[in-house]
Amino acid sequence: MNSIRRWVLATFILTFLVVIAGGVVRTTQSGMGCPIGRSVLANGYTTNASELPPILKILRKQDIDHTFNALHTWIEYFNRLLGALLGLFALIQGFFIIS
Repeated sequence: MNSIRRWVLATFILTFLVVIAGGVVRTTQSGMGCPIGRSVLANGYTTNASELPPILKILRKQDIDHTFNALHTWIEYFNRLLGALLGLFALIQGFFIIS
């Protein structure tokens, strides 16, 4: 029973870390780890504005810096890594509760 309490506490703390990491991603505008121009070319689209998918046209109008920045990529990666770890913790916690 004591190990379950420690696991629940660890999951609770990890949840707050994921929320904080998400806030850092949002405030640093790191949500676009791959710049729009590179992702457009990688998906087979051209950089001609008339041929862009609608969502990319909307994103270009926003005040977001789309140039490549390695720090932004690492910030987004760390957030995703914490999110995946939280998912594993939640699955294991569910297993503890069921058994």
